[in-house]
Formats: sequence, structure tokens, C-alpha cells
Amino acid sequence: MRTVLLFLLSLQLSAQGIKAINGDSSCYDQHHRWSNSKDSVLVDRQQNSVLSLRDLTMIPSYPGWQLQSIYALFQDPKTHLYGLKRKSDGKVIISARYEQLKHDPSLPFVFGLRKEKWYLYKQDGTRISSKGYQKLQFLRRNFNYRMLAQDEDGIEVYNPNGQLLWSKKDLQFRLCIEDQFHVIGEQGQGVLNWNGKEILKPKYDSIFPLKNVDYQLFAWKALLNSPAIANAEKAWPAGRYWGLADTSSKILLPFLFDRIEYARGLLQTWDKDGATQVYDSYGNLVIGEGLKRVEPGACRYCSIIVTHQGSGLFNGCSRSWDEDPLHDSISIIAPFYYQMINKGKKGILTNYGDTTLKPAYESIFYRAHRFFYREDGKWALADENGKELLPPIYDSLDVLVFDGINKDSCLLFSQEGKRFEIRDRQGNIASVEQGWQGFSPLHSSAVLLHRGLEKVLAEYHHLQLITHPNIKIDYARPLDGWYMAYGNDGKEGLWMLSYYNPISPENFRPAIFDSIVFLIGDPNLQLLVQQNDKWGVYSIRGDSLIIPCEQDVFLKRAVNGWLYFRKDGVWNCYFYTSPSLKGLNPMGEKKVEEMWRAQKEDGSN
Repeated sequence: MRTVLLFLLSLQLSAQGIKAINGDSSCYDQHHRWSNSKDSVLVDRQQNSVLSLRDLTMIPSYPGWQLQSIYALFQDPKTHLYGLKRKSDGKVIISARYEQLKHDPSLPFVFGLRKEKWYLYKQDGTRISSKGYQKLQFLRRNFNYRMLAQDEDGIEVYNPNGQLLWSKKDLQFRLCIEDQFHVIGEQGQGVLNWNGKEILKPKYDSIFPLKNVDYQLFAWKALLNSPAIANAEKAWPAGRYWGLADTSSKILLPFLFDRIEYARGLLQTWDKDGATQVYDSYGNLVIGEGLKRVEPGACRYCSIIVTHQGSGLFNGCSRSWDEDPLHDSISIIAPFYYQMINKGKKGILTNYGDTTLKPAYESIFYRAHRFFYREDGKWALADENGKELLPPIYDSLDVLVFDGINKDSCLLFSQEGKRFEIRDRQGNIASVEQGWQGFSPLHSSAVLLHRGLEKVLAEYHHLQLITHPNIKIDYARPLDGWYMAYGNDGKEGLWMLSYYNPISPENFRPAIFDSIVFLIGDPNLQLLVQQNDKWGVYSIRGDSLIIPCEQDVFLKRAVNGWLYFRKDGVWNCYFYTSPSLKGLNPMGEKKVEEMWRAQKEDGSN
């Protein structure tokens, strides 16, 4: 079962004020590898948010805490050391003898640093222990608060009342994993639970928590003299090998593997001979032979397993394995959905391996939470559960308007090349347009209607299809979220979108350029434009050319705010494309020429 998720606020205290848990912690998002190379330590996102006391003192406390607290910090003017006093009568409850003192009424403890040792107090100034500690770790699970204190002798854990709950000698704290403690002793590494009970005895060479969907498994690398190795079926040369255990210390996989890779609930193993197998996170064998590779799926639980016999889908959450039948290929088509191909026919699988559409179609695409599929040259429509919404009788089928939040869409269909059917999101016919032969979607609410060589711009607005025959447009392509370049008679112009208002001629600038390129990230909304094979810069706000189209070539990537043009063999530079700021080339002609040639070679010119 999933263990209770521990909300951890870690106060990592050392003689220097802050040290990493072990100095060698690394964070992996989804994919983790362990082998006989240099050890690495996995720390999940929860551990990556660890705050030291010094970090915490640099972060402002919640507003007004100084007024809400009945205590106040003070500093001795002679020694410059800190103490704590009561506001009401000024009584000193913690003497001014600490180099650092952290008091916050939102925390049940007060921490003081003196002579490279940390001392622990309750909020009212009562000393919890006379000891000075090397490390303090503040822990919170739901509404249960605890303080882990570590010195040379071992670990002690206190509750907010200052009571000692449990202690362990000769152990050092390393990490808090969910509601368990990763510790290190003279014999090796181990794991304790929230109450100090041993889950894994501290005898292993390395322990790593798996970022697993059920949050309860651990993998570790063990020494050769581990009991699991001693009971192995065959003798291996001296070394260190991987195994897997759960939090009840039950060994799920013996220590037989030279290398393990873990991702999305799957463990892929290699032995010393290079043989590879795949197991689920409970140690159950998924693939023993014939494995080619494991590919990431559409979510953090899923993997596509490719074998010599075919491809299957594995779900790490349900541990379901779609292996009967195996498919010729599987690929991601949308979040939580996969396209399968069997004997050239396409179908749809869910992320649990269930068949939504059987593999019987020529083509499939997913838009607006629906599947569009073609059968015998005609298009049909199905919902996300595979239920047929429209039969395969349409020559073309697409989405015009789609709101991804409300799943609101208007669908356009061309049936037998004679008419358009405009349907609302329930699939009901809203209107019919006669005489058009085809259409091309432009953006979320506009479309080009085709009839022979004639093209007419139309938009879907308030459940109506509005045509604009006076706006001449051959095509449109996106430049930015609010801008498109449109083509007319071989030239390009600027189309400024207005998603909430009907299209009007004022949204279009004249099509006078050979080509338009949007300058991404430019604060002045300027475009690289081309006229008669020469380049310049056009300002959207000023509706004018601020750099005339006289430049031969340009360097596409602005460098430190400078844009580079070459004219008559000489590179000129402009800062944010302002002609008045034309200056000397800060990189030099040779460097810019090298960058432009590299740009030309990689095909980005």
C-alpha cells in the first residue's frame, strides 16, 4: 500500500551552518541507473526542496510573525551573541551566548549555534537537551512534528514537548524518504521507520529509493557477503551487485545484477554476461527473453516494450502488460493514448492497454478529444471511448474551433464534395454550406473555403459561419500567438489576430513582402522582412520599416541583443534593430561570418 506522504521541512545544520546531506546527492526526474561505476545517490523532488537553517534565516518569515510572537530575539552589544527574551516583561529565557539563533512561532523548536554545535530548545526557552549536536533535522508528517538530532554518538528523535521518543547509537542520519530514515552505520547503510524500528538492517553498501508509483520500494547495491549473494544459485566473482527489496525487508530480486535501470515502474536488469530482463517494481518478471528496447510512454507510468516478436504496452501503475497479441508497432498519438499498427492497419490503445479502436483503419488522428479515422477512403469520428459519432462517409473532416478547457468545438465536414456540415460540440448540425469543394483550417476560428481556384476566408463566430470575400488570402502561417503571416498573389502580409471579435479588414496589413520572419523575444514587436531578395526590419507598432530592405543576408540569432546584417560584403550590427544604434561589430567580421556559414550549413538560412 502507498505509504503516507511525508511533508518534509529539513533544517540541515552542521558546524558550518549548512552541509549537504552527504555531499553526493543527485536528483533524477524519471530515469535512474545504477551500475558498478561511481555511486550516485537518488533524492526525489521532496528531498530536493531541503532547506538549511541558514537558508531559512535568509527567507522572510510569514508577515507579522514578530508581532504575533510573545518572544523576541536580542543581541548582546558587547559579545554580539544572540539570546531570546519575553516581550511582556523582558525576562531572558535563553541567554545571549549563541552565534546564530533561529526563533519562529510557526516552528515548535528554537535552534542556537555555539562553538560549532547546535543546541535545541522548546519555544518557551526550556532546553531539551544539554548536548550540542552536529546536525538537526526538523520533520513534519501531517500534523505530527519531530526533531531529529545527531551527534558523535548517534541519533535522537524528540517530539515538540521535548520528550525523547527513540534513539539509535552508532548511526548517522542521511536522508528522510517518505516517512522513513536512511541511516549509515559502521556495517553499512539501512532504513528505519518513523518510530525508529529497523526496516532494513544497516549492513548494505548502498541504498537508493525508487521514484515509484506506489512510493514504497527501495533498491540497493549490496556487498558480496550479503545473505542474498550467499544463497545465489551460482558463484560469481567478488564484486558488488544489485537487488531489490520492499519496506518490509522482503527481497524481491536477489543480488545478481551488475546493472539496473529504473523508469516508470519498470526495472531493466543486466547480469555480468550482458543478458537483460525486465521486471515490474514488485520483482515480477515481465520479459525474460527477446527484449530489444524499452521506450518511454505518454505518461509517467507507461512504457512501450519492444521485443523481437512485436511491441506491447506496460503500465507501471496497474502493472498491466499488453502482450497478447503483440503489435507490429506502438507510438504515442495523444496524452494517455497510443496508436498501434497491425498488418498495416491502425488502431488506438489506452494507457492501460485497452483497445479503443480496433486496428482496422487507414489513418487516425486525435483532436478536440475525439478520434478522426479513415476507412475505405472516407473519414469518420469517434469519441475518446471509441464510440462512433459520425459514420465513415465524409471526404474530409477537421476541427475549426476548439477550447481545450471546455472541450467546446465546431466541426466542419465535406460530404461527397458537395456541401459542408457545421456541427456543434454535441454533433448536431448547426448549418449547411452548399457549393464548396474543400476547406483548409487556418487557426482556431478561421478557415479557407475552396471552390475551384476560388478561396474565401470564413470564420466561425457565435454559432455562425461568416465569410469575408473582400479579404484576399491564399494561405496563412503562424508567427506568434497573436500574429500570422498571410499570403496573397505571391506576397506576404501581417495578420493581427483578435480571438474574441469578428475578423475585419483592419486586422490585415498589406501583403507587400516576399517573406516575413518574427523576431522571437523582441520587446518592440519587430519583424524581419524581405523585399526583392533584400532584408530589413519592420515595426508592428510603428507600421513602418525601421531598417530598409537593403541587406543581403542576416544572422538569424540575435547575439546579446545585437542583430547582424551583411551588405556589400560587410557585416553591420544593430542593437534591438534601432538604426541610430548602429555600431562597430563587437564580435568581429570573422566570427560573424563563421556563425552565418554554420547557420547556412545546418539548413536554417
